[in-house]
Amino acid sequence: MKRKFLCSGAAVAFLFLFAWISYSGAATVSIPNTQVQTGTATVQVPIQINQADGIAGFQFGLVFDPTVLQATGWSKGSLTSGNFWNPVGNLNLPGQVMIGAYGFNAGPPPEIKSLAAGTGRLVEIIFKVLGGAGGYTYVSLTGCKLADSSGLEITSTCQAGLISIVQDDSPRELYLPLIFNNYQVSH
Repeated sequence: MKRKFLCSGAAVAFLFLFAWISYSGAATVSIPNTQVQTGTATVQVPIQINQADGIAGFQFGLVFDPTVLQATGWSKGSLTSGNFWNPVGNLNLPGQVMIGAYGFNAGPPPEIKSLAAGTGRLVEIIFKVLGGAGGYTYVSLTGCKLADSSGLEITSTCQAGLISIVQDDSPRELYLPLIFNNYQVSH
């Protein structure tokens, strides 16, 4: 009986330790808070990750206010800039973007490519700025999924970002042409 209790206790401790390690090592996918100056036509909003090690694929949706931003495209991020990553997406619904990618080398031999350890940008979403000064929208990540080269899901959390449009109040340099440069003063 004593031996059975010790084995059960060890198993519970092992599971607790495994869960703690898995949780503490979870990757975070996030969108940084961004301020856009009035008059800016487009802005690229990065989707970042803090732990890219072993990620062979990702997918997620973005939700935002379509009166402030309009998604017009995407580009590869610093982590997916190689030839093996080709993000695909859907921009057809106002206020929503669906995007995903996986690393694949057609070979020979064909193989799944994982990201190296580190932090960086998975992809950048290109938005047309529709709102004026004081306008803002949260860009939320939904349905975040990361996978390893075996197709197993990698534990992750997602964090929304705030995109706000601010008035550009920077001082302007005043240029006055010198119209009197040939003017001579006589005494």
